[in-house]
Amino acid sequence: AKIADAASVAENSIAVLPLTNKSPDPDKAYFANGIHESILNQLVKIRAMRVTSRSSVLRYADSEKSLKEIGQELGVETLFLGSVRFADDRIKINAELIRASDEVYLWTESYEFQLDDIFDIEAEVALQVARAMETSLLPEELADIERPTSQSVEAYTLFLQHRYQLERESARSTLAPDGWIEMGIAKLEKAVAIDPLFAMGWAELGFVSWLKGSISTPDEMEVLYD
Repeated sequence: AKIADAASVAENSIAVLPLTNKSPDPDKAYFANGIHESILNQLVKIRAMRVTSRSSVLRYADSEKSLKEIGQELGVETLFLGSVRFADDRIKINAELIRASDEVYLWTESYEFQLDDIFDIEAEVALQVARAMETSLLPEELADIERPTSQSVEAYTLFLQHRYQLERESARSTLAPDGWIEMGIAKLEKAVAIDPLFAMGWAELGFVSWLKGSISTPDEMEVLYD
């Protein structure tokens, strides 16, 4: 990877590294993946902050490189690290904000909460990161961060489960016809039925329906278009 020199490191820049999954149930691995994506998406709402894309940071999952090296390769001032444990509807998130150049801690926090509080915690993490980086928020940015992604935790959970499966399947060289696309459509249809105003759920359902259409017969495509 290309190493950024000091002059090319962007001001107010951050990379949210993949969160470590510490859930005892392997089927809960989707949750750490989803929390990582959600925190990153919250930070992107802050225009004064430069956030590295998720696709650029995924390769650093379980990396043996030093934080200083990762920061240099990504050209960022700050790194966000953390872990997620999900068991019995209780979640624990450990979060750390580290200055990449000298690996000094800027902020650290631990959150323990019920699943129903997930939207409040995701917003709080983003706001605390912004404070630690001394980044000012506009009123509309604050309102956007505090607005929940969905009105239903159940709908949001179905969305996260689908996104985790999609990411795993996207790593394959070909689309495997083993039912995962149909399963994703079913989960997303249930999610938007539970919360008809879940915009991200509708957008994802449109994308997966298009994906299904790309490998369907003309007759099947006609049904999907309807």
